[in-house]
Amino acid sequence: MTKTSTDPAMLAVWVSMADHFLDTETRHDLPLTALRCVEAGLTSIQAREVWQHDVSPAVGFNLFDIAGEWAGWDEEWLVARIAEARQSRWHGPGRWRKLRLPMPLMGGQWLAIERIIEFLRAMPDASAQKRAAADLTFLARHLFDFCGKDLSSLASEDRERIRGLYPAPFDSLLGSALQAQERAAATQRMQRALAGAAK
Repeated sequence: MTKTSTDPAMLAVWVSMADHFLDTETRHDLPLTALRCVEAGLTSIQAREVWQHDVSPAVGFNLFDIAGEWAGWDEEWLVARIAEARQSRWHGPGRWRKLRLPMPLMGGQWLAIERIIEFLRAMPDASAQKRAAADLTFLARHLFDFCGKDLSSLASEDRERIRGLYPAPFDSLLGSALQAQERAAATQRMQRALAGAAK
């Protein structure tokens, strides 16, 4: 299996999911990963199977590597690793369950992706899905302290639309990806960002 023989939408899902196993902050991109799944036509159940049985076996080792990969995965290498995982006797529902990664952080990230998939699938069309994913990503950059842009620089209609996502439904969609010890600081960042936008 090579990069050229892989469905482009599915490749985008694999790459986006695999990025969350890198040794760097990627949680701000959880909404974009959910969007890739929706664009590929995956339900949240189908996307969970891809996360558990294709991507996790291919790159999950990086979570345990002291000097793990952080710069990004080579796409052809990733496709080959997933092909190997699919040929494994452990591949598929029920078979790999015993080997699933018991990582609370990754479980929280997956739960956020799953909830956002359902949120996006309820949107009326692809344009609304893309806008909602971009808006959630904008807020997630503040939540996870990853170079969040100043909301006051946005057009007033964009600013109001984004402010309307917090605290609900934003907290229920992305809150599971926060670790308990970072929740208070993240909440303060969000409140400061939104208060600044209101001035």
